[in-house]
Amino acid sequence: MVMGFSQTADWYLAPADRNGYSGKGEIFESIVDDGNWQLKWGNGAGVNVYANPDAGAWSSQIISPCLANSDAPNRIVYMISGPHGENVDAWSADIEIALDNIREKIPSAEIIALQPVVGAPEDAEGDECFTPQGQRVRASWQATPILKAINDVAGRYDDVIVGATTRLLSCDGYTDFLGHINNGTQVRGGSYAAVTTGLFYRDFDWR
Repeated sequence: MVMGFSQTADWYLAPADRNGYSGKGEIFESIVDDGNWQLKWGNGAGVNVYANPDAGAWSSQIISPCLANSDAPNRIVYMISGPHGENVDAWSADIEIALDNIREKIPSAEIIALQPVVGAPEDAEGDECFTPQGQRVRASWQATPILKAINDVAGRYDDVIVGATTRLLSCDGYTDFLGHINNGTQVRGGSYAAVTTGLFYRDFDWR
């Protein structure tokens, strides 16, 4: 089960628009074994939200349920965003709490792969992107400190591993300063992220 927030749904469900859509992820699930993948996402559900065991994101609808054991997934891809900027210690602290909540609420989970928000292209100047209006795109640069925290936390637990580090092909794949990514069939934005993330997990070593 992939868990996350609106940007997570942007690539998982691409090329469809996430709003009001409850079908399968056409691109991503065509690359992985679609019958064994599902999505749970909450609007604005950063790591600070999943660190709250009473947050509404925990009861979000499961999209494209697995063909078997949808209510008891054994593998979790937990995607991370939130408000902590460059503060790696703050990211690590909330990730730790969110992991405790995942273990408590999804006791079937044997392995949890941590994945940062979709970041700037590898060749982006300063490892960040800007909107056409000159606004700094939060997701583009926060991916780097989040990944540092992920590596830190994953090294402490036998059931936590580092998942995909997905980057966009170009900065124009972002649609706003928060870092939502565009939809549609062009190989950019959500569709590009769906392909690269799908290829990663298709061949992923879950131990």
